[in-house]
Amino acid sequence: MKRILSALPFILLAACSSPFSSSEPELKVRTDQEEYVAKPISSVSLVGFIVKNEGDEPIYLPHCGAVIVAVDRREGGDWRQAYGGGSLCQAINTSGPLEVQPGDSVRSVVSVGEPGSYRIRVRATESRDSNRFHETVSNTFAVEFSPMD
Repeated sequence: MKRILSALPFILLAACSSPFSSSEPELKVRTDQEEYVAKPISSVSLVGFIVKNEGDEPIYLPHCGAVIVAVDRREGGDWRQAYGGGSLCQAINTSGPLEVQPGDSVRSVVSVGEPGSYRIRVRATESRDSNRFHETVSNTFAVEFSPMD
């Protein structure tokens, strides 16, 4: 009985391991700025961001003309999805998983239309046909409205 109890922490640790093989994709997501300003006429701010593969294996990002992401907005103490997360891909856009080699980065842009505090969520897989996603979030960034000049 003592042996079983001493092995219990290792069994529990194995049960909590990642759905990926021994190495999870190592992504870093970072916006170009920490604050963005939207003018009242356009009422949107274009938020540039970079996804970098810092791992040793290629990663695959959902893609439809641009990297498909979700944008979360801070509401009270919680994050709630505000934009994105999926997309109907028009025939004029290239689509399918976008391969990012180790050490490479992909730059993309997302539109945000309300003032607030946000973050970007990016999902990646370890192979083209995998259904198991690893999700990474960006730094927090702010969008504010500016009066017309």
